[in-house]
Amino acid sequence: MDSQSAEAEKEFQRAIQLDPSRPYSHSLYAAYLIPLGRLHEARKQLRECENLDPGFWLVPDLLGDCFFRERNYPAAIAQYEKALTFAHENIGAYERLGRLYEVNHQIMDAIDAFQNASTFGGEDPAKIAQRYDALGRAFLVEGERGYWSKRLEQAKAELNSEKEPYAFAVLQARLGNKDQALALLEEAWQVKDTGLRSLIPDPCWDDLRDNERFKELLKKMGYKTDWPIK
Repeated sequence: MDSQSAEAEKEFQRAIQLDPSRPYSHSLYAAYLIPLGRLHEARKQLRECENLDPGFWLVPDLLGDCFFRERNYPAAIAQYEKALTFAHENIGAYERLGRLYEVNHQIMDAIDAFQNASTFGGEDPAKIAQRYDALGRAFLVEGERGYWSKRLEQAKAELNSEKEPYAFAVLQARLGNKDQALALLEEAWQVKDTGLRSLIPDPCWDDLRDNERFKELLKKMGYKTDWPIK
């Protein structure tokens, strides 16, 4: 852990010490721990949240993230669906469900979930309809490959590949274009793309766990190469 991360952790711990009765402080610390793979500690903080406020909406989102990292998808889905019973306009829960439905090859369900996230996020209704109708048509005509190809086409229109290469790396990985995906992943590392925070939990890389080039990139970035990370 670098000095900046260590100081950030101290701040989370200090906030809890100042007022251990605030569930939000425990949830923030859990959200910090999960990307580090410290899931046991994160769950401990989330149990504290539940004890303090059994209906705290953020807890099932974060518990679902723990299960997602462990590739326990049914348990993750159950938590995200529970989150929506606490707050039916929970954008994060819809985004998480969309991601999980993609993994489970439930593409139309994924489209619906992402559309709900965009709607509750206040995006322009006409643009929402245009984007997700196009994805639905692509899937119905060409299956999953059509869906991911349309996602790539939309990304090229909406994102800057030089500044956000990680998003394009993910889409190329989904399309099975390993060499292109790995080249873009290396670019993401070179430009310090913040999207790399999703590298370990993102299932699109699971098929590349044993790829030597991928493992070398992970080591360069400072990530572990044992999977799943718990």
